[in-house]
Formats: sequence, C-alpha cells, structure tokens
Amino acid sequence: MDSEITKIYSSIGVAMTGIALLILNFSSPSYTTVCFVLFFIIGGILSVLGGALLRWGKSYNLSSLITCLLMFALGPFIIAYLTNRYIIAPLLSRGLLTSINTLLFLGSIALVYIYIKYYEQYHWKPFYLQEDQQLEVDIISIALLNTKPYVYETGFMSKSHLFNNNRINDKKKYWERRDYLRTGLPNGLELVYFSAKEQQLYRGLFKFSKQSIRRYMGWGLFYPLTRSQNYDTINLILFSKGAISLQLGTWDKDITFFDGVCTPITTKDLSTQELKTLAVEKIVINPKPSPPQTDTSDSLAVIRKQKLQIKHSITGLTKKINSISVITTNGDRYVLHKKYWKGKTLPKRQAPIAMITLIIVNNKGQNLSWEYVYNIADIASHFNTNSTKVTTLDYKFDLFNTTDDLLRASSFEYINGVKNELKLERSYIKIIA
Repeated sequence: MDSEITKIYSSIGVAMTGIALLILNFSSPSYTTVCFVLFFIIGGILSVLGGALLRWGKSYNLSSLITCLLMFALGPFIIAYLTNRYIIAPLLSRGLLTSINTLLFLGSIALVYIYIKYYEQYHWKPFYLQEDQQLEVDIISIALLNTKPYVYETGFMSKSHLFNNNRINDKKKYWERRDYLRTGLPNGLELVYFSAKEQQLYRGLFKFSKQSIRRYMGWGLFYPLTRSQNYDTINLILFSKGAISLQLGTWDKDITFFDGVCTPITTKDLSTQELKTLAVEKIVINPKPSPPQTDTSDSLAVIRKQKLQIKHSITGLTKKINSISVITTNGDRYVLHKKYWKGKTLPKRQAPIAMITLIIVNNKGQNLSWEYVYNIADIASHFNTNSTKVTTLDYKFDLFNTTDDLLRASSFEYINGVKNELKLERSYIKIIA
C-alpha cells in the first residue's frame, strides 16, 4: 500500500474501533448482538471494497480481502474488546472513569497523535539564487540533509539573481506559484555545481544545527500543535569563489542563517552520475584571457558579512509613500515598517543596503516604483580603509514637491554620524499598475 491508501485505511480502522467501543459501553445487552452483526456486515462490505481497491487493475485475490477484514472488522473489534475489558471496565469499577478524566485522557491521546503526525512536517519551497546572472551556475547535485524525505535538485527552483528588482515585496513573483514540499528541518547541505563565469567546479558538504532554523520559526518545539511557521522558503545563494549562504524566507522578507565556502574541484573528483549531469558544453578547454574589467565580487565579499546598526530617516511627503522594500548586500530582504521611518534603529543588525525600492503615489494618483541601486564598489571603499570601523549607517530620504507640482527626492547617508553620499549604480522611476 502506498502512503495515501495507508492513511485512509488506518483512519477507517480507527473509526471502526471507536464504533466498537461505543457499542460495548453504551448499547443495552439486548441490542449488543444486533449492533455487532451490523458492525461486521459494514466491516465486511468495506473489506470487499478495500480489497478491490488494493488490487485495482489486477485480478482479485483472497489475501487482499483478509488484510482489509483485519483492518476494518476483526482488528477494531479485538482492540475495542481488550481496551474495554482491561482499561475501561477496571476504571469504572474504581470510580476513576469520570467525564473529566475521560476528556483529559482523550485530549492527551489527541495531542500525542497530532504531535507525532506533524513533528518536523514543515511546508517548504526550496530555491537557489546567483550573485549575478553572469555566474551561469549549473547545479549538478544538491540535497538538503535529514529532511525526511531528502530534498534533492529536482525540488529546487531557480529564482532571479540576488539584486533583481523582481525580489522586492510589491512584485508578483512567478516562483510563489509553485507547490510546497512537506518535509522536516534540514541539518546539512550537500552541493556540487559548476560556475561557467569562473570555469570552476565546486563541492560542499555543510552541517548546521536544526536549532539554527527552529529559533526563527516562531513556535519551536510547539510547531506540531500550532502548524504555524514564520518562514516557508529556503534559499540557497551562490556567490563567486564558492561562497554560499542559506536563507529562510517568506513573501516579504529573507534572513540568512548559515554561511559557508565550497571547495574547488576538477572533473576527476566527480562521480559517474555527476559527470553525466554536467553540461560539458559550458566548459572551455583553453579559455582566452578576458580583458580587464570591473568585478564587484571582491567588493561584495567585503561588505556582505558586515553587521551594522541601520537607520532610515524618511521626511517630507511621507503620506505619498505606500511601501519601502530593501535588499541588503548579503541578499536579505525586509519591508521597512512605518515605525522605523523616523530614524529608529532596526532591531536586527544588517549588512549595508544594496537596493531600496519605494512605491509612491504621484500628484496624478499614479503608483510609481522608485528604485535606488547602490554601487557595490563604492560601499566597499568605506570598509577597506584603515580609519574608524563603520558601525552605523543612516539612510536619509526626503520627498518633496517642485514648483511644477512634480515629485522630487533627495537622498544621502550618515556613516558613523558623518554625512556622506554613497554612489548610485542606477536610479529610476516607472509607473506601475
């Protein structure tokens, strides 16, 4: 029997056991025989139908009927009889089987059943993201370990790259339409992938405690009773030079809970199956040296591990702002709630911000997406100096009207309380639906 049929048949067996207990305890002696005759007739009918379902598309045989008779009739009757004789009857004779005790007992059984059934049965959507599209990552094998069942590469779906504006809160994200996987908390990650940009294979085997995830989930060990989880996605972020991060996420935020670095390997280190999976057409045998170019990977490696006190000071026409969404340089996301618009320090230390998106209503009633993308190399330059260590960043944004009744804005930053102006990679506004 597969898992679904087993659940259905077990539920029928439990229901029949309950009916048998009710007959034994509440029917009068004159009706007990009649009730049990009906009980076995119903059990026999269910057994015939159940046996037919087990042999669907095959010839009917006696073993299937006997199996179902044991589950739907004989088994429930024997369990109910023994329970009544050796548990219920002695309790009744001693006056211990009161209504309150019965409710407490049944309630305890129900809680234990729920806890066992839903223990470590979380709903997840696993994804992977790249530092940028140019990495051209080819996942050869991947598995979240000890998830019961394991989540392999077929369970992972690719998202847009790390700083793509499709990740902001107000976007309708195509990846949210995928179904959930029901599985437990992982305690490790096994990964093999190829980076076409670097022409390098990487392998990683990482271990982490389930507690590092459970502490973010809201209810911890009480989850089986509440079935409520704060995060429902697991993101694997692939950076240059084999660096990886694992995040917990939901529709409006992502938070990093593990960082690691994969080991560079060669094709000789791959198994036969991994070699079959590798897209060999992406490997360049003798790559020509590429011309010098500005690469943000080193800069990003410097700043994404920084943990700073972050503030946002929003002034001016704040009533025209519908929402503010942020992506930090380590890939974390958050929506800035209004209570933090007036310079209040965020409760959790964050990496410097890579991207801020504001949804604003203009003077014509149109919704505008106003996007600021910071220059990664410029941010890193403030951390590469031998001067005072950066501990606080205050992002100032002022929205105002001009004489022609158009919305304008100014922005600058305070680093350790000193006014600066971080360079922007780009800034643009567009009308959205």
